[in-house]
Parts: sequence; structure tokens; C-alpha cells
Amino acid sequence: MKDYSVLGFYDDSGQTFCHHVQAETAQAALKCVAVEYPDACFVAVLDGHVSEGQGITFPDYELVTSYSILEQAETYKGNGVLL
Repeated sequence: MKDYSVLGFYDDSGQTFCHHVQAETAQAALKCVAVEYPDACFVAVLDGHVSEGQGITFPDYELVTSYSILEQAETYKGNGVLL
């Protein structure tokens, strides 16, 4: 068994999540979360347990569009380079 962090959002609320699970494979980690949360929509599975502010940052508690980020310059300050 390995530690995984499953990232996604709930379809009915748009709330983002990062669930910590132990599973044999990344696909098994997805299934584990799907059984508990049937309205979950999945984005990625990361090896290990990451927590918000320690290895991962969500833009908000729910899905955020590019338009929203670009319109909120004070909240989303700074520059970056897409690699």
C-alpha cells in the first residue's frame, strides 16, 4: 500500500478537495474516493500525502476560471512563466 493524494472537485457544489488515501495503485486510490464520494470529479492523483499550504495550493475553495483570476489582480499578484 502507498500513500496518495487524490485531487478533484464535487460536481454539485464545485468545492475542491484533496483526499488522502492508501491504495495499491493510483487507479485504486481513485476508486477508493469514488466509493465514498460518488459526486466527485477527479483531476489528478499525486504520490504521497500533500496538504494545502504544504505541497499544494488551491486558488479558492471552489473551481476558479482564468477570467476570475485575471479580474482579481489584488488577490492573484505576481508574475510567472509557464514551463
